[in-house]
Amino acid sequence: MPDSELHVGGTEMLDDLANLRIFQEYRREGREEGMEEILMELVRKRFPSLDKLASEQTPSIHSPEILKDLAVKIATVRSAKEARRYLKEWEEIYKDQIHQAE
Repeated sequence: MPDSELHVGGTEMLDDLANLRIFQEYRREGREEGMEEILMELVRKRFPSLDKLASEQTPSIHSPEILKDLAVKIATVRSAKEARRYLKEWEEIYKDQIHQAE
């Protein structure tokens, strides 16, 4: 069997695996966990006083996109007051995205 046939078969198998729902779920969970870590690290570095609040709120956020957007907001806000508002009110701020995902 020529090498090219093995390569094509291998690629097709990888494509099939990538399309499996469980594989997609693991990828999503990995992205989610990674974004949680980034968000928490940003809070710890910029607003250590908000670490407890972020630790309480972050596990409830199951969207990597929302976590990413919050991380950007925490990285760019000018005050702990603004950061606290985003962390406390994330469900209200992102309610449209949350409902679309359901």
